[in-house]
Amino acid sequence: MFAGEALKTTKTNWWAIALALVMLISLAVLFAPSFGNRPAGFTSVAAKGWQLDHSGTFSMNISNLVGQSINVQSISVVLNGQPAQIGGLPLEISPNGDSGLLSTSQSAFGAQSQGSPYAAQITVNFYDLNSNKSYSDTGTVSGKALQ
Repeated sequence: MFAGEALKTTKTNWWAIALALVMLISLAVLFAPSFGNRPAGFTSVAAKGWQLDHSGTFSMNISNLVGQSINVQSISVVLNGQPAQIGGLPLEISPNGDSGLLSTSQSAFGAQSQGSPYAAQITVNFYDLNSNKSYSDTGTVSGKALQ
């Protein structure tokens, strides 16, 4: 009788474990695309949106987290060891303001296969208009090349 109860308990527990595994795998599949698409490392500016298109043009938006107006002097992007500069600078951004769309020159990183993963190191050099000092902020963004 004891063995029969143990067998029932084991069967019940295995079903619960199997159900939990199915749920975890479902969540991982559902949310996997967003795991690699978060900026890392930035403290004074934030990368709010970015993309690498199939022609090799990198575009992004940045936000000012400094709390004072800043003048963005330059933004460099390094992708697979190849550097490129974002155009349209210098640019003044008010506190908590956004830059609007900024891009490298067209095809700066050469043709990209649609869906190929990338990680780009971004360095933003800016001048704090309140303290009259220059600063640099570096972070990494990742994603998949677009059509």
